[in-house]
Amino acid sequence: MISNYYDKYSNKNDVPVLDVGAGTGLIAEVMNKKNTIDIDAIDISPEMLESAKSKNCYNKLIEADLTKNLDIDNNYYGAIVSAGTFTHGHIGPNALDELLRVTKPSGLFVITIHSKVYVNQNFEQKFQDINEQITDLTFHEEKAYGNNPDKDHGNDTVFITVFRKK
Repeated sequence: MISNYYDKYSNKNDVPVLDVGAGTGLIAEVMNKKNTIDIDAIDISPEMLESAKSKNCYNKLIEADLTKNLDIDNNYYGAIVSAGTFTHGHIGPNALDELLRVTKPSGLFVITIHSKVYVNQNFEQKFQDINEQITDLTFHEEKAYGNNPDKDHGNDTVFITVFRKK
């Protein structure tokens, strides 16, 4: 899902890519198959990063807490992608500040935000607060787990949130 939206909105300048909350590396695995190969991973879990490493899809693996300052240069990444990170019990909207800092001007964001978390954790307010720093904000509502009726949360939706840093 994320890779399709990245393909739709990205251009040749949207590299390198930072996969935020990379987990086991599923996003990069799909993006690599579509020839997006300049991807770094960031995750708080060393075990998840070890699993992601085994897929040979990343240039760099970064173990870090997204709620803290990241040891990444300003304006480094051309794009941020993320799925399943901005959800219940994970990362809130304030992490967007640090992600904006590490993203190049005109850099692309393609992230999922669980629809219930969007309201309950004040993402709406956060987007108002950062409105002067971003452009082309677009939301696409999708089923979080596709059409899989076996999932406990089969009807949950996410907002595929796409925007650019000014």
